[in-house]
Amino acid sequence: MSTHAAAARPGSGHQPLLIALAAGCALVAVRLWAGRGAALAAVGFYMVVRGGVSVAVAGVIGELWAAVPLYFAEALCVEAAALVPARCRGC
Repeated sequence: MSTHAAAARPGSGHQPLLIALAAGCALVAVRLWAGRGAALAAVGFYMVVRGGVSVAVAGVIGELWAAVPLYFAEALCVEAAALVPARCRGC
């Protein structure tokens, strides 16, 4: 029997990739729906909600903040990618 952490939970090796894919799709959708800066606003709203929940139930579920900086980086990438076609429209 293996003691590797991924062996204990089948499919857990792809979980970070799936989280990043879902966040990227959601951030692109909100950027298309609400416009410039909406991806950053969505991450800011997520931080407020997650912070409130973590403070309210910190003793029960613990605080898991490891993925939060990645959401900000993803939102910045979505906003930067949206600026590229806007600059090339007049080319």
